[in-house]
This record gives sequence, C-alpha cells and structure tokens, in this order.
Amino acid sequence: MTKAWREQFLNELLKQAKMITEAAELSDHAASGEGPMLVAQFSTVVDGTGICTFETEILEAFEGEPEMETMVTLPLEIEDDDTFTEVTDAILNMNLYVPFGHFGYYYPSGQVYFRHLEFFDVNKPVEELATGVIEKYKKIAVIVGNVFGALERLATGESSFEEEVENGTLPAQE
Repeated sequence: MTKAWREQFLNELLKQAKMITEAAELSDHAASGEGPMLVAQFSTVVDGTGICTFETEILEAFEGEPEMETMVTLPLEIEDDDTFTEVTDAILNMNLYVPFGHFGYYYPSGQVYFRHLEFFDVNKPVEELATGVIEKYKKIAVIVGNVFGALERLATGESSFEEEVENGTLPAQE
C-alpha cells in the first residue's frame, strides 16, 4: 500500500460519506500516526438522537495489505461504579451477538465504543472499496442504534441490564 493509494481511498470515502452526512472530513490526527483518517458523524437512531462519531483509519498490519479500522464512539457518560458494571455486562453480552466488530470500553477516557477491522485488496478500484465501506457504516449505525437507548439508560442508572433484557432491548445469554 502506498501513501498515494491511502490518500486516494480516503478522498473517495470522504466523497461518498458526504452523500449521507454533512459532518465528514479528513483529519491529520490519526491515532497511529500513519497519516490522515476520515472523521464523520452519523445519527444511529431513528429520531436523530444518538449522534456517534465514526473514525476510519487505514493501517498496514501486514505488508501490502491495508487494514481499515473504524472506531465508533458512543456519547455516553457513565454515572458511577454501579452503572459502569451494568454497561460492561451489556457490552460483554452484546459481543456474543453482533455479526461483525465488537463493543468495548476504553478505561483511560471512559468511552464506550464499537470497533470494526477489515482488510482490503489494493488491486480493486477505490470507488468499489469505498462503496463497501459506506454500506458497512450503515450496518454499524443499525447495530449501534439498536442498543444505544438501552446503553444510555444503563449509563445513567435509569434501568438495569436485567430490565433491558426483559424489555427485549438487549440480548443476553440463555
């Protein structure tokens, strides 16, 4: 993967992301330090609340095989240790059921996130690859949107994990 390929792909991804959200830009602040990343914001729930930040970065874990990492930050503020336990229990259970990616909790910043990794074939047209990523974004938004309200209630102490499972808003092991 060359720097030129990365830039071409991210520019195409930005172009396509702007078709579904105005809040999209390239940022030079990639966590890996390996170049720019796409930062976009999408609503993940029907009523327009639950705006989440999608950050997509292109890495090279294996030589010549670019890997796309998408991190979705959920805007949740966990109130205390009890609600923290409820949220992390939910995360552990949800990860058993999501079809790709995983939910997690980043301790240093206290952020709940969804992370997805995907490898690319650099021989495919960047337009085709970017279209696939946009379709994946839409699926990620549905996954996050399906549980956002429940996670928000858990984070504020409004409900418990058990109550959310009983209401059918969160999955649990049987």
